[in-house]
Amino acid sequence: MSSQTHPNDADPTDLADELYEIGQTADLTPMLDTIFLIILLLLATLMNSSVIQGFPVNLPTVAGQAQTQRQIEPVEISVNAQGRIAVGDQTVTLDRLPEMVRRQMSATPQAKVLLRADRAADYGTIAEVLFAMSNVLSSRQIILVTDSRQEVTP
Repeated sequence: MSSQTHPNDADPTDLADELYEIGQTADLTPMLDTIFLIILLLLATLMNSSVIQGFPVNLPTVAGQAQTQRQIEPVEISVNAQGRIAVGDQTVTLDRLPEMVRRQMSATPQAKVLLRADRAADYGTIAEVLFAMSNVLSSRQIILVTDSRQEVTP
């Protein structure tokens, strides 16, 4: 028997060290590009497909379903161009505003509060209304009503 070693019997770490020293390394860029492309295609497919839980069934319809949910009227605070304040259709002073809103909110606590202010209204008056309402509606939001149909002119 000869004492020569077969090339396949070489230590794999020695072979890797030799290849590294020569400058030959495995380029993983094409493989990573392919993996990322597959992930992207899977995500795109999942986002565009409709998710159906369980199996398809014919759901029953209920007549008058829209009538079962009661429409809650919002509390509307208005400020006109002259600075007059109204809650609903009743004109109030700034001092009586919190009391009026509190009274309406006690009747319908889930009601939203809308503030409609004329474009020509004084900003100071609007700020005073917001400040007066901040004490009454500490945990609620006041929705500022705008008209999106009109073009804004500078």
